[in-house]
This record gives sequence, C-alpha cells and structure tokens, in this order.
Amino acid sequence: MLKNQRHLQLIHYIDLHQFAKVEELAQLVDVSEITVRRDINELDEKGLVHKVHGGATSITIRDYSNDIELHTRNDVNSDIKDQLAKSAASLVKTNAVVYLDAGTSVSRMIPYLKDKHVTVYTHGLHHVEALVQYGIECYVIGGFVKPTTRAAVGGLSTQYLKQMNFDQAFIGFNALDVDFGFSTPDEMEAVTKSTIIAQSSQVYFIGDSSKFNKKSSVRFASSNDGVLITDQDPGKAYNNYDIKIQGER
Repeated sequence: MLKNQRHLQLIHYIDLHQFAKVEELAQLVDVSEITVRRDINELDEKGLVHKVHGGATSITIRDYSNDIELHTRNDVNSDIKDQLAKSAASLVKTNAVVYLDAGTSVSRMIPYLKDKHVTVYTHGLHHVEALVQYGIECYVIGGFVKPTTRAAVGGLSTQYLKQMNFDQAFIGFNALDVDFGFSTPDEMEAVTKSTIIAQSSQVYFIGDSSKFNKKSSVRFASSNDGVLITDQDPGKAYNNYDIKIQGER
C-alpha cells in the first residue's frame, strides 16, 4: 500500500471512530506501530488528525462542536486524565459536601475519595456505580438524560441545584479560550455547570492541555470562577487564570 493510500485509510478510520489506538491502526493498514506513529505525526502536522497519548483523534473532536460518546471521551488521553483526577482528589477536604460534574476526567477522581468521608452530589449517571462500589455517600440529581454523556440536565436539575450549597465542585469542560473562558457544546449542560458554580464555595475545573485555545458553542465560566487543574502551563496569556499544574506543589 502506498503511503498516501495508507494515510487516507487512517484518516477515514479515525474520523469514523473519533479515536483510535496506535495498535489498532497498525493492524488496520498492516504496518509496524513505529510506522503508524510516524504517520500520525505527519497527519497531525498537516491538521488532518490530532495526535494524543496512545493514538489519534479526529479533528472533529478538536472543534468541540458536538458532544462525543462517553466511552470515546473516556479513552482519549486516558493516562493524563488519571493523573489529573488524582491531583484533584488530593484537594478534596475530609467530610466535605462535594459536587462531581459528569465529565470523564472528574469520574476518575472517585477511587481516590473512598477514605475522605465525603458526601457527593452528581448529575453524572455513570458516576453512581463507582460511588456505591467505593462506599461513598452519594445523591443523584435528576433531569433529562443525555444519551451521549449520560448526564441529567435541564430545568428539573437546575431547580434542584439552586436549593443546594456545596463545599467544593469539580467540573469538566470541552474547550478553554483565554478570552471566551470555559465552554461546552450543549446549552443545557452549560446552564447546569453555571448553576453548580454559583452554588459552590470552591470550584475546580479539570481538563488536559489538548483543550486549550479552543472554543465550544456555549460559555459557562470565566477566569475568576475557579481553579484550573491541568497537565501543562497554557502560557503567559492565561496569567489571569488560577492554575494548578498536575504534579506541582
């Protein structure tokens, strides 16, 4: 297979599946993983795919214009998400009332909370099984359930949240722009996130550096609304943001 043909096949497969691992791409085009990594680097430089840890994502994910299926988002930058979750969990106070957003990075905090004696509220339905498994007291916010993110959103959830007060909230985001702030592709999710922020004493945003310098359709928070927990320094342009880099004290 010629290189150009191989690249076209890789792009098509990655666009179709949104995320693909190096090993599965190597099997697809019958070349070594080293060759596939080289191909991904070239395609990333041309803006045709986006290179991530362990594989590549479709450029449609980089646009953040649509919600991505939960299982796909959970695979993207998996190792980094684990590190960010551990860092975020270290900030959780013992006996606190904590809100966990429906994001996949946030969900990875749960195993690290088992000895914190916290009470957790969430609208992320996929969080519940893990919270119960680790013996963490939890309450689920109701509402319209989005099939893509397994999150309960809408008027019912917002009305309930306005009656609550949380010590700490940990919130995911789809994109971050220095001027536009934190954003998400769904209006109902944006309203839910904004309400959580308003009802929380401390707010933390969790997201890796692949989301920097991007805009999604609906803004839900600005630079002064909380602390950003991430894996890399986003640069001097973000000096007005309160940032905690994973691994730094």
